[in-house]
Amino acid sequence: MILPRLILWDLLKVFAITLVGLTGLFVLGGLVAEASQRGLAPAQIVTVIPLMIPGMLPYTMPTATLFAACNVYGRLAKDQEITALRAAGVHLRLILWPTLIFGLLTTSATLALYYDFIPRSFRLVREHLLQDTNEVLYTLLRRNGCIRHAKLPYVIFVRDVRGDRLIDVVFKKRSATAPLYEVVARARWATLRVETGIDSNTGRPIYEIVVAMAHCVLRNEGNKGATEAHLTFGNQEFRERLPSEIFGDKDNPRACEVTWPNLLERIRFLERRYQEKLDEWNREQARPVVTDHDRELRAHRQFACKYALRELRSYQVEVFLRPALAFGCLCFAMLGAPLGIRTNRADFLSSFVIGFLPVVATYYPLMMCGTNLAKDNKLPVLPATWSANLLLGLVAVEMCRRVIRR
Repeated sequence: MILPRLILWDLLKVFAITLVGLTGLFVLGGLVAEASQRGLAPAQIVTVIPLMIPGMLPYTMPTATLFAACNVYGRLAKDQEITALRAAGVHLRLILWPTLIFGLLTTSATLALYYDFIPRSFRLVREHLLQDTNEVLYTLLRRNGCIRHAKLPYVIFVRDVRGDRLIDVVFKKRSATAPLYEVVARARWATLRVETGIDSNTGRPIYEIVVAMAHCVLRNEGNKGATEAHLTFGNQEFRERLPSEIFGDKDNPRACEVTWPNLLERIRFLERRYQEKLDEWNREQARPVVTDHDRELRAHRQFACKYALRELRSYQVEVFLRPALAFGCLCFAMLGAPLGIRTNRADFLSSFVIGFLPVVATYYPLMMCGTNLAKDNKLPVLPATWSANLLLGLVAVEMCRRVIRR
């Protein structure tokens, strides 16, 4: 049993080196995207790096597993050790056992991390980035010169930021009924802050952005064809609500931020809420539409029902997606061994190209496409999340069988 232990040890060494390198690349890529989206300061970027590492492991561990198997078994084939073992009467099943154990180890590690550690890290990243909301907004203004978002009915432009003072500020608020700005305000300087409050209707905490403008010139636009009114104020304060999608909602976390026990509990809650929304929608459909208010109410009920279903499906997909990504390590390990033997390559670059390209070209696109269709309620959850593993597993079993019989 010395040979299987040596092969397993080589697999673990190459896996550890590859995992560190790939995780570093993925973290840098994710950090660049996060920094560009939120406008992070250098100090925030440095402190958030350790928190982003666990979230990349479900994607880097399978790839590192495939790369390690391709490299180790490719080196064995290149050095003619496979031929020597065959000549000595050693069956290839004995050589393939280490990759099976290796795949089970990485699968178990990914499942264990997904139980609590990885979801908690996602939540810590969000809380860390948003613990100083004012600093996040000021950093966005320094870098982009504006604050704009698809969820926001307003935009803020500045020429410069000096400390906590915004220089040459323009505040524009879109009209809810027409494609124009109903309020346009400009000031020589202004300050910005974010305040928390309680929604009087739901009793939940909300965020509000407050723009205090000095020497403000305010322009109100009327309806189409109406005259514009220009009003000048010494000081003006604008208070607008920030959507929960921008700064996160602790009462409605993303599915990836919920630990496994809470995930199942959350699904039961969302099932009840969706059923309530569906009952309201069915009752609304039975009512006759008489006024514009009835049409608006029906459209609102329909949108609320679709949104509740989308949220429920995202959590249901997450339940199957986590074990699917974990068992991808086993499929990759079983695929990497025969792939390395058949390609007969020992260098790291060849192993990387041979191991990484099948993942990029088939597994992850198929997985992402299936999960998105499942969240949109266009495919059943189970086949949508496990079809990539099934395809890869069948290919791996067939390649192992051919290598053994050769």
